[in-house]
Amino acid sequence: MLNDTSILVTEDEDALRELYTMWLTNAGASVTEATNGDEALEAWDDSYDLVMLDRRMPPGMSGGDVLAEARQNGLTTPVMMLTAVEPEMDVLDMGFDDYLTKPVDQDNLLSIVRDLVQATEIRDEVREFASLGVKIHQLQKNHTADALRMHTEFQSIKRRYNELLETLSVAENEFTDYEKHFLLLARERLDESDLESENSDPEAPADSASQSTD
Repeated sequence: MLNDTSILVTEDEDALRELYTMWLTNAGASVTEATNGDEALEAWDDSYDLVMLDRRMPPGMSGGDVLAEARQNGLTTPVMMLTAVEPEMDVLDMGFDDYLTKPVDQDNLLSIVRDLVQATEIRDEVREFASLGVKIHQLQKNHTADALRMHTEFQSIKRRYNELLETLSVAENEFTDYEKHFLLLARERLDESDLESENSDPEAPADSASQSTD
């Protein structure tokens, strides 16, 4: 259950916003609704346990704009991007904790929400590790291996992910039970094919990553 949990839901489509609100309130959460980016940024403060952001909300501020400004303002609230927009390379610079493409089912949404509302209770390195894993996973679903292998910033976050994986694995016995749970979830995001060797020859042929419309 999500009792005593406060969530800001930002979605410009009335039917979807009302649906998400119903799912969350039925699970015990207290929900504030915003219909566009300006409303979201005005409402967003440290009192929320989670912010759900639609990425494309014309006209006005996009979800990405709202997220960037909120982070610049020092807001560290966990953020779930919930959008119909398939991720492009610009997500590498976004400060979200999870990225879901519509449509999403109730059980999956609530499961992820239950994990994210506790993200502020884990150490920064675990949270960063999980966020990087989401970005790698999403981009490898939607771009070819060749394209990603040649993308400097993508390769940089993969190296950072692997560095964190090594560091966190060594220190795992110091973690709280929830940090261990969060780390396990983050690892499960990526299978072995997602973690191809950083030493791969950029000129070597590679299979195309499967396309997903989620």
